Amino acid sequence: MVRRSGQTLAPLLRGGGQESGYRSGTENVPAIVGTGVAAQKASQIFEEDCSKIRDLFENQVRSLISGLEINGESAPRVWNTSSLSIQGCEGGALLIFLDYLGVEVATGSACMTGKQEPSHVLTAMGVSRELAKSSLRFSFGVGQTAQDVETVAEKLAQAVKKVRSVQSSQTGPVLVYRPKT
Repeated sequence: MVRRSGQTLAPLLRGGGQESGYRSGTENVPAIVGTGVAAQKASQIFEEDCSKIRDLFENQVRSLISGLEINGESAPRVWNTSSLSIQGCEGGALLIFLDYLGVEVATGSACMTGKQEPSHVLTAMGVSRELAKSSLRFSFGVGQTAQDVETVAEKLAQAVKKVRSVQSSQTGPVLVYRPKT
């Protein structure tokens, strides 16, 4: 145990003299090892399940939407996340319309919330500023099904069609608002 010189620490538990009198009891080594093995197996299952769902989603949207780029597709990437850029659509407009359709997505990482600039990560990857502004991030979890993916892909295609119908090089970015009923 590391502690600052001259500091007195009260024991967490009273009893034996383990850990120089600061903590009594013997570590449950079988439980520690078992927890590690369980976490490793769960991680493998999550990675396999989520990467299959992510790949299925990407194949679905690729078949439904023209002008779609899957960011980082050829590089090693996180197994539960898909970053897409869609030509001719402002990411914020898609986000609002998808929210209306009941799909939760992000236009960037949580640390970039509220920023108007395109993702510095995407631009560092060589994605143009314009295309980076059209990016959306989808996250997947255990328990999501092929039917969930199909539904989201169809709703994304619907949102893209709507946004492209009102947004042009003359109008610039257009946000599509619809009242929730």
